[in-house]
Amino acid sequence: MAFAKTTWVDGSAPAITAAQLNRVEQGIADAHAGNIDASAIGTNELANNAVTNAKLRDSTALSVIGRSANSTGDPADIAAATDGHVLRRSGTSLAFGQVATAGIADAAVTNAKVASGLDASKLTTGTLPSARIADGGVTSVKLAAGTNEALWVGARLADVGYLGIGTFALLKNTSPSGTGTGSTRAGSSLVFCDVDGNASPGLQPSGTWRCHGYSASQGQATLWQRIA
Repeated sequence: MAFAKTTWVDGSAPAITAAQLNRVEQGIADAHAGNIDASAIGTNELANNAVTNAKLRDSTALSVIGRSANSTGDPADIAAATDGHVLRRSGTSLAFGQVATAGIADAAVTNAKVASGLDASKLTTGTLPSARIADGGVTSVKLAAGTNEALWVGARLADVGYLGIGTFALLKNTSPSGTGTGSTRAGSSLVFCDVDGNASPGLQPSGTWRCHGYSASQGQATLWQRIA
């Protein structure tokens, strides 16, 4: 409200007019209305820790306030839009996203953090799923040495089953030409036989076979290995 008197004198100071008091009153009103330019207030005029969280502007949901760009400038909201994402530096930006390999320290992932509990016991008991081993990831040096190696190979051969890939059979070629070592034939052009070449009528293997012996002409028996 405007000052109703004409002057205000404290007894020694110069008189303050009503117009001057009105300007002071207007300045106070402007301050309450938020009309004062923020640039007019420096950091020296603000006490340390004087600005509370309630006095900050509202933020976007699920966000933090910061500078996402690799430069100096005004802060802004950095929002987390996807479950499971974390705040991390990616290239020249600060944002929420998945943790890349570079964000994990060497040897930081323990056995307990692997879904199947990867440790030595899982390898020796054979409970490590094949899907967790990369193709070609197991070298010969990782196989057990000594008699265990022979037992392992023997067990694998036993698992192949009758006439499975890798097994051998005494067969003869039913096509007109002879068969040389290393040549391949479809099972439909071979027939089971004895060492004298006597065939089992109508009994033919499936798959593809490679010759490990020699047959000079049609109808001679030799050793074949199934390869597919």
